[in-house]
Amino acid sequence: MKNTTFLTIGNESTYLTLQVNNNKSKGKAFKELSTKFLAWYDTMRFVGASTFKANKPLDVKFTVNNIVVFDSKDEIVAHGALKLKIQNTPKGRVRFEERMFRLLNFVATLKDVDTEKTLKGRNEALDCIRQELGMVASN
Repeated sequence: MKNTTFLTIGNESTYLTLQVNNNKSKGKAFKELSTKFLAWYDTMRFVGASTFKANKPLDVKFTVNNIVVFDSKDEIVAHGALKLKIQNTPKGRVRFEERMFRLLNFVATLKDVDTEKTLKGRNEALDCIRQELGMVASN
């Protein structure tokens, strides 16, 4: 689907896929994804459904216009395990939203990376983005 971003988030056996329109501003898109995710999580906990393990890191995958631009399991982009966890305290929720917002900003910059490039070319482009964001470059 054109002009759509999908967020797939979860761990072990439970994954949730959320969709947002790319025509929205980054702030509105983030708020929509965050609100949908937390509403789903709270509802599943309220009804006693077995969801993903909140004390384990969440796997996150962003797909923009049917192209995977970020996958926490993909070693080309994410070196090491992504430590995105949700804690059920007010401070923990704020921390989770801040981390998601930083991740969403990173994904927004990855939209410009040509996924058809060679591995070496893509790694070079990602290293430049990491340096701009103050992240450590890959080896």
